[in-house]
Amino acid sequence: MSGSGGGSYGGQFGQADFEVTCEKLTIDTQLSSPDPQVVTQLTVGDILNIAQINSQGSLLTVAIYNGKQAGGIASPYIQRLRDCIIHGTTYVARVTAINGGQVRVSVYAV
Repeated sequence: MSGSGGGSYGGQFGQADFEVTCEKLTIDTQLSSPDPQVVTQLTVGDILNIAQINSQGSLLTVAIYNGKQAGGIASPYIQRLRDCIIHGTTYVARVTAINGGQVRVSVYAV
């Protein structure tokens, strides 16, 4: 399923969203709505920047590769990720798998 994914709070599940430090927040997920033109440029191990953009009044959290939007970040922990970004934590995503047009990434703080 496109966009589904999990997350980890330092390896401990079931904690309240704000108990984890932003530096320990990791999210393993599949890019939602991946851009096929960007996906063809990706290889496993590539690092993508994580950014927040305002699109038609909605805040989206996206992965950026070479200045182009590779796809969105979807996760049950997206609100925590957004809060951490707003408060100054920088995140990147490492490409962990590519299967056709589907791209799995691991999002973590740097």
